[in-house]
Amino acid sequence: MDFNIGPTQDDLDMYIELQAFDVDIIVVTTKYDKVKSSHRLKQEKVIRSKFFEGQKIYFTSSETKFGIDKLINEEFSNE
Repeated sequence: MDFNIGPTQDDLDMYIELQAFDVDIIVVTTKYDKVKSSHRLKQEKVIRSKFFEGQKIYFTSSETKFGIDKLINEEFSNE
């Protein structure tokens, strides 16, 4: 999901549909670097408010590589 835009209605509909399955859901946002640093915390709060409490959400940027290592280490290092 685009960090700047936040979850679209399609994103939220898919999230609700996935709740019916017995799988861990991971939300990954992209383009974190495109938002001014002074607005990032506010946008993180807005995004978190759209999902269930405790939902794993990763904020990433492919351009700056922000958050990529954290995502890989926490989700894929045990495989």
